Amino acid sequence: MSPEQEIAIDLTEDERSLLYQGLAQWGGPAKGTEPMAVAMGFSGVSNLYSVGYRIAGDIRAELPLTIADWRRAVLATEVMFASDIVGAGLEWQGITGWDDLTTLHLIRSVQRKILHATAPILRGE
Repeated sequence: MSPEQEIAIDLTEDERSLLYQGLAQWGGPAKGTEPMAVAMGFSGVSNLYSVGYRIAGDIRAELPLTIADWRRAVLATEVMFASDIVGAGLEWQGITGWDDLTTLHLIRSVQRKILHATAPILRGE
């Protein structure tokens, strides 16, 4: 099994919207840096924007993603939400309409679902 295996993960509409926002805001209110884009699993900033937007669209369309794409989506969303240096940070609520508590609840739910769905595959179970 590999990180390139595609899997579908049953997310709520709010969870999908969270990941969509976490990816789609790159290049808008948040300007990625090369090191941050690479740390999140992209090959660079231009890849973050192009692949990130593709992943965001696939999430919105409820399509299966590769394990690598699910992980990039979660990490890009976590950084977008939390970082005021490279992400939306303090502007997150104004952009998405979700306060910090609601966002944290959604992020934790998404993290659990994606970990539960991908960990057995990566362990070869």
